[in-house]
Amino acid sequence: MDRKSFIRQSVGILLFGSLSYMGFASPSEQRKQTCVIIEKNCNGCGQCLKACKEKALKIEGKLAVIDSSKCKNCGDCLRFCRRKAISLIENKK
Repeated sequence: MDRKSFIRQSVGILLFGSLSYMGFASPSEQRKQTCVIIEKNCNGCGQCLKACKEKALKIEGKLAVIDSSKCKNCGDCLRFCRRKAISLIENKK
């Protein structure tokens, strides 16, 4: 393997790993997980609203609330929450 191929492959692996870590979930992973708000960490800043393409989040009082009928569990909101108030949890089978 030449140097360019090695670097391209390495970057691809790092990028894929970073995307998974940052909260981007594949469609099959989305069905296995559910987004939840960790209330003690949420201050209602609204950063997660900006990230949600599905408009599944709203602020009620001083807390973010997820509309489960709209949420696709993609995890985009995780990247924007500085307080780590949103988490993906595994669905029970």
